[in-house]
Amino acid sequence: MLFFDALNLPVKIETDPSVVRKKYLQKSRESHPDFYTLTSKDARYKSLEKSTLITNAYATLRDFDKRLKYILEEENVIAADENAQLPPEFLMEMMDFNDKIMEASDKEEREQLRQQIDQLEEECKHEAQTAINEFDNGGRSKNTLAQLKEFYMKKRYLWRLGKQLKDMS
Repeated sequence: MLFFDALNLPVKIETDPSVVRKKYLQKSRESHPDFYTLTSKDARYKSLEKSTLITNAYATLRDFDKRLKYILEEENVIAADENAQLPPEFLMEMMDFNDKIMEASDKEEREQLRQQIDQLEEECKHEAQTAINEFDNGGRSKNTLAQLKEFYMKKRYLWRLGKQLKDMS
């Protein structure tokens, strides 16, 4: 995968952000356009291209959600604008939760709901942890990728609920 290759990192969902930053700084020093000011126009252009790739890779790979989305897109599991089907029980739970958000009348209630969203995100990650570990250890089965896709879609749904809650404040 291009971004992982650009930073010379293994393709993993759970990657230490400090390692990503270290690799980014190392690679950006190696290819920074300022070091190519006295070279040919072609060399300057290639340096700028590589520097842009490294910056884009860092912006994506340092963030868990962006990294997961990138991996799923690169594995052709999701499209950039895809709205996947989620389990009916999850959707029913989210409909009830959405009603609670609409009924929240004060800051304290909204804060409690925010904490519940955080807890739901943790539960979703816990449910997906086996698939995450399997992927990070080289497992790319359809089942593993499907579980990761469901996890990502649930996280996206919860993010939207959190945003809706924040917008009410």
